[in-house]
Amino acid sequence: MRVIHTADIHLKDSSDERWRALKKVIELANEKECDVITISGDLFDNTAQAEKLRGEIRELFANTKARVLIIPGNHDKNVFRSGYFFGENVHIFEDFSKPLVVRECCFWGLPYSDSSGQEVLRKLFKLKDKIESARSEANKHFLLIHTELLDDVFLPSDYGDEGEGRYMPVRLSYFEDIGLDYVLAGHFHTNCSIRKIPPSCFFIYPGSPVSITRKEIGKRKVVFIDTEAGAIDEMQLDSFHFEEINIFLDPFDECLPIDRIKNSLDNLDRNASLILKVSGYIDSRKSGVSEKLLWEQIHKLVEEQKILLAEEVHTEYKDVGIILSDDIFKNFNERLGEEDIDPEAKDRLRKLLIRAMTEIL
Repeated sequence: MRVIHTADIHLKDSSDERWRALKKVIELANEKECDVITISGDLFDNTAQAEKLRGEIRELFANTKARVLIIPGNHDKNVFRSGYFFGENVHIFEDFSKPLVVRECCFWGLPYSDSSGQEVLRKLFKLKDKIESARSEANKHFLLIHTELLDDVFLPSDYGDEGEGRYMPVRLSYFEDIGLDYVLAGHFHTNCSIRKIPPSCFFIYPGSPVSITRKEIGKRKVVFIDTEAGAIDEMQLDSFHFEEINIFLDPFDECLPIDRIKNSLDNLDRNASLILKVSGYIDSRKSGVSEKLLWEQIHKLVEEQKILLAEEVHTEYKDVGIILSDDIFKNFNERLGEEDIDPEAKDRLRKLLIRAMTEIL
């Protein structure tokens, strides 16, 4: 059995980055010859968008031979009404007690509801008996669930644009000894996370396959599972994402400040929207570049390289040329050079003195 697992696509339109990300997921599933694509909640951003896209989503899902298994999330819990058709190969889990068997693997789906952790735990205890009785026809058991994991300290923004409330919360211990092999979860946007649950179960958050908020930094992923090979792999998607680059300028660097920045941006992914932060110190007396001129050079570079900015460039650097020519600093630097200590330690001491003198002046 080969499975591609994703969640939290939050579709709004059929011509935007989120739609293209879903197409990438389907293309990858076809490339890997997957039997199943699982989507653990929030396929759609809201009910109105789902109504608009239902016809187009059928055509999109028709482009794969894989079965597409979906559970409602907190954003689209009212979307999948009985009788609605999302595609011939699409299965919507509406009833937790009714699993779907695909090639000797049993898939259970727990639709999102405003349930407490104790209510979820009670449902899982009932699932244990059902799994035992289904062992004869299925050798692997998967659970799709859209949930908030309480074991780790996550910020509300890690789950997208959510409020402060709890979203069907669980703990990893809830799944111990239930008989599940894989818990395919959704709701956590920030990154991919694969956790082992004793004795032999895996709890998997794939993260959103496309950046929904600026909290989702870096290339997005899905999770590929091959039950026969016993493999669980994080696979990168060629989809839209936010990239954050922090550049600290060193006044002792022989490289010009703008060249240092340019070098840091050379390998920027074409699908990335950049959050650029430039801090540190420049020596205008040595480089001939003032704070204002460097600001102009940065914006010219962004324009020339056609870099997509997520927000205005954060420019927090300072010109410390006057400090570096001060006798106090020159004497300190000369004596520091005579000391037999690690070069990195010397560099830290120089920066500490620069910072202290900057605050004084």
